[in-house]
Amino acid sequence: MNLRRRLTSAAAAGVMAAAALVFGGAQPAAADQIGTCPYPKVCLYNSTTYTGNYYASYQVVTNYYQVPPSRRQPITVVNTRNDDIAWVRYVAFGNQFTTCLTPGARLYVNPAGGNATVTGIMINSASTC
Repeated sequence: MNLRRRLTSAAAAGVMAAAALVFGGAQPAAADQIGTCPYPKVCLYNSTTYTGNYYASYQVVTNYYQVPPSRRQPITVVNTRNDDIAWVRYVAFGNQFTTCLTPGARLYVNPAGGNATVTGIMINSASTC
């Protein structure tokens, strides 16, 4: 395997590991906001925290991905919903990934050395992934 392919594979593995880091656990959150994201929304922040202004929010259950405005890393996604999961679709290192956020969970997407862009949010009425 050549060096470029090994670096790309290692970078993609790092993205998956970093993106899989979901905070907040699987327990439902109280009907309240998380950081500055109000209940019952899924909010996207163009920062490493969820305490500033979010640049997009969603609250409608759909069977398709809603496309947020394009922003580059770092991106934090927060799910304040009590009983609904949120699927987050994003691109990093030229690869597409999806991560499921349980009620009350947060996701931090910031791959080292690569750009990440959230390309879709889909809220589903299921309470578990």
